[in-house]
Amino acid sequence: ASQYLDAKITFVTERQILKGWLSRYKLLLVPAVRNTPTEVFEKIWDYAVHGGRVLVVPESFLGDEYNRATDHASRLGLIIRQTQRPKPGGVGAMVQGYDQSLSQSVAFVDDTPQKLSPTRTEVFGSIDQLETRGIRQIFEAKSDAKILFRYSDGGPAIVQMAVGQGAIYYSGSSLEERSYGRLLEDLFREARVTRPVRLRIIGGGDAWNIEARFAPLGNRKLLYLVNYNSTPKRVRVDAGPGFFSSLLDLRDHHDVQGAEITLPAHQTAIYEMF
Repeated sequence: ASQYLDAKITFVTERQILKGWLSRYKLLLVPAVRNTPTEVFEKIWDYAVHGGRVLVVPESFLGDEYNRATDHASRLGLIIRQTQRPKPGGVGAMVQGYDQSLSQSVAFVDDTPQKLSPTRTEVFGSIDQLETRGIRQIFEAKSDAKILFRYSDGGPAIVQMAVGQGAIYYSGSSLEERSYGRLLEDLFREARVTRPVRLRIIGGGDAWNIEARFAPLGNRKLLYLVNYNSTPKRVRVDAGPGFFSSLLDLRDHHDVQGAEITLPAHQTAIYEMF
């Protein structure tokens, strides 16, 4: 989901975390990292204390590198009462992507989506609801945790814990892809993730399944786009006043006056901004 939010996304290893690399980033996503060395967890905690933002999803921080149970959840002020997992059913055909990578869909039984209702906090006030998909945890949070979303039964689903100058966000459920996108969109804004160029669908809607990245190269401004959709998309490139007035397609040297372009299905494009 983070791939379609116009921001550079990268991985950081445990070794890099121990070297202090987290200070380079504004937001850290912890995607169900079950086993984490204690010294790495302490570095993540210190990152939050000094102003970082961390989003943790279910099944993270359960044990150390030797699979020994840890108390990291209680350190976060959480008590996990129950973990519900969907049961796998069948698998789909192998599909080859544009980059030659292979993927395969997995069908689950007993995986009925559930709606999460917002508590209308300042950060996530624009989200009407989120939808879960996959693992779901029943948990309790410490009294000073801020509940951001609730399950249909009123229990906490996503909470925010203030840690020093920063914050750790914990989601008790895996979310449907578009829901992750909406959650991360607001988290990126709250963490002040730099996105000088944004992509908008002409006619309304979000630029889903379209990847956009801006990259400066000396005095040049470059923009690459990938349309993963099966149909062409007409989009508008948004940036601050005076940032650019035209685009040059670096593949066919076609000039585009203004900010509107058409992206063919399953194609990539590279533009220079003037």
